[in-house]
Amino acid sequence: MVSSSLRDAPWGEHPRANVLDGELPDTVGELKRRPGKNIGVHGSPTLVEGLLHADLLDELRLEIYPGIAGTGPRLFKDGRGPKQLRLAESRITGNGVAILTYKRATG
Repeated sequence: MVSSSLRDAPWGEHPRANVLDGELPDTVGELKRRPGKNIGVHGSPTLVEGLLHADLLDELRLEIYPGIAGTGPRLFKDGRGPKQLRLAESRITGNGVAILTYKRATG
């Protein structure tokens, strides 16, 4: 678990989650160097933006729902340089959700 405020992360009946501390690029970079599978982030635009701009995202999957909320956090804030991505996959679900998978652009 990544948090800027938590020091402990009880998880109900499950084992406690590990709270990562330290600078985001260093901490997540270390996780990526460990053996294992993918690291997923769900529902944290602040974390995703930090990972994207630290060049720690290999793949970005966006799910766009056919409804306008009107408010909420933005994924891409002003003041950050552009990042080049390439569309790797796209599909539309039966209820109109667009699922777009982007990978890092090369060259």
